[in-house]
Amino acid sequence: MFNSIWDDLKYSMRTGDMATKLIVVNFAVFVLTKLLFLILGGFTLGNPDSAYSTVLHYFCVPGDPMRLLMQPWSLFTHIFLHDSLWHLVSNLLFLHLFDGIS
Repeated sequence: MFNSIWDDLKYSMRTGDMATKLIVVNFAVFVLTKLLFLILGGFTLGNPDSAYSTVLHYFCVPGDPMRLLMQPWSLFTHIFLHDSLWHLVSNLLFLHLFDGIS
């Protein structure tokens, strides 16, 4: 079963248009961040010193402009971070719908 899913994802990345590739990458990053949540003990999310929060804030756009100068990659990486499944689904749905317009 998983070989079939993996083969489908590889096929989508090879032959799909840019929106399809972005959807696959966004979903993969979402799964990876949720696995990281489980591995790093993200259940202490209210604690700003938890390992998960530290790693997640490394990829989020900081509110402080001076800190933004120290992590410019966050302008790109924050695009792929999604907090919940509904956040992911709504963003990918809009991406898919707007792809059909062009």
